[in-house]
Amino acid sequence: MTATDTWQTPFLQGLMAPVSEERDDRNLEVEGELPAGLRGMFVRTGPNPQFAPMGAYHPFDGDGMLHAVYFDGDGTARYRNRWIESRGLLAERARGHA
Repeated sequence: MTATDTWQTPFLQGLMAPVSEERDDRNLEVEGELPAGLRGMFVRTGPNPQFAPMGAYHPFDGDGMLHAVYFDGDGTARYRNRWIESRGLLAERARGHA
């Protein structure tokens, strides 16, 4: 199995496809209206490999990423995501591959 083949696993397709960059998006377009005074954040943590997996892949094996949508109380929303910089991810970055 090649590194290219591992990207084809169902665990890395569709809604589970990896995000390739960290982002910090302000003033997201809101469809409709957010409830007045909605203030807080929604956080999702999940698998997100930065490099093509070597061999078979399962979501519990890989790197993780935090995704957050912030609601500022004034009808606006922001999005930010970051990789979880585990020892494993830092080692992969140093090698340049999984």
